[in-house]
Amino acid sequence: MCFSPQASFGAAAILSVLGAVGLKKAHGSKQSLIAAVPCIFATQQALEGFVWLAIGRGDYSSLAYSTPVYLFLFFASVFWPLYLPISLWYLEQNPARKQWLNFFIAAGVAVAVVSLINFCASPVTVLVVDHHIAYQQTMAFPFSTALYYLGLILYLIATAGSLFISTVPYAPMMGALVLLAFAAAWVWYYLAFGSVWCFFAAICSALIVFALE
Repeated sequence: MCFSPQASFGAAAILSVLGAVGLKKAHGSKQSLIAAVPCIFATQQALEGFVWLAIGRGDYSSLAYSTPVYLFLFFASVFWPLYLPISLWYLEQNPARKQWLNFFIAAGVAVAVVSLINFCASPVTVLVVDHHIAYQQTMAFPFSTALYYLGLILYLIATAGSLFISTVPYAPMMGALVLLAFAAAWVWYYLAFGSVWCFFAAICSALIVFALE
């Protein structure tokens, strides 16, 4: 979470409990993929808690700092645009919707590939801005600002868009909440957008527990 280590670890604990409940309700491996989402968000929030601890010690160079930073960003930029549409694809029973989800998976693959390349080419700087963690990374050549915004659109298509297409109960509601969370983080927490949006999205994942039947 974006406010303090205590908040990050507290959110991780709550999400872990919700994830455990969801996994217990899940029937079969297909439902387990989507049921695990709160647990994965819990891991991501715990990683940000360790980032807070490293910053509090003034540590900006050791593995105790860089490992949680890059793992957090891996989940945010690479993992979620792939995992979410793929898990919804496996769970989808409507053949037409399943075909559509292939497009959203392709969008997620494009985002993940570009993000991985940029990770390898451009270092990440972490700052604390107004009690929020801001992850700053320059778009490496040949990437540009225009490509960044295109990637952001594809990210929304892969994540929120796939939820709107899915026939899983509460999925469109989660998609709407993710879009609202995106807008709120962009408008009010622009400098710490990635951290804040991930926190809001983690909250939205609580609906998954109710979607499992």
